[in-house]
Amino acid sequence: MKRHSSSATIVLEHAARVDASSWSAVIGPLLNAGIEVIAPQIPMTSLSDDVLRTPAWKTKPSWCLLAEDDRMFSPKTQRFVAERMNAQIRSHDADHAPQISSPGTVVEIVLEAASALL
Repeated sequence: MKRHSSSATIVLEHAARVDASSWSAVIGPLLNAGIEVIAPQIPMTSLSDDVLRTPAWKTKPSWCLLAEDDRMFSPKTQRFVAERMNAQIRSHDADHAPQISSPGTVVEIVLEAASALL
């Protein structure tokens, strides 16, 4: 695994129904690869608060793991949102919580993004 050295920090943000601990299987491998990473515990007070925290995709390069086995959001909807963000789309057989069920895939995509940006 390639070691990264940068002053940048990757922030892993959780969404509704999970907390920051959902990233535990992803954080270790990223740290081992030399990536500075944090997963802040963010209170979920309302949907509008959640939306206000996440406008970075409008100005920053984005990557999207399109979860083909997601039963909450169809792959078609995920693709629509990812294309609207101009994201690099990586489609995988993953469910709605890939950081828990497919952490290796998530790590690969984060490392790909880090290699492209850092």
